[in-house]
Amino acid sequence: MTPEERAHLEEVARQAEALGKGPPVKLQELEALEDALSPGNRGALRAWEALAACRPVGMGPGAIPWTEIEAYYRVLRLPLHPERALRIRLIDDQWLIAQKPKE
Repeated sequence: MTPEERAHLEEVARQAEALGKGPPVKLQELEALEDALSPGNRGALRAWEALAACRPVGMGPGAIPWTEIEAYYRVLRLPLHPERALRIRLIDDQWLIAQKPKE
């Protein structure tokens, strides 16, 4: 991860936390996870990190909307392949499962 990417992730995490919408994940944990992922999944993880602040919050955090994923790629002028959108949602689904209170 480059210093610029690290600074960006730190800023995204700060903003998301300030809004109460961010993933409660330490940057070191994300870096370790990123190192273990294939290149295609790294891109999905980075997109998920950026999109975390876009999730709706009601009685708890909601899933990142498909429209936000599409808008993210459109704004960055990157091609959005269906597989990439699905990867982002799968990462988000796992995060949401981890947020459920333990019984």
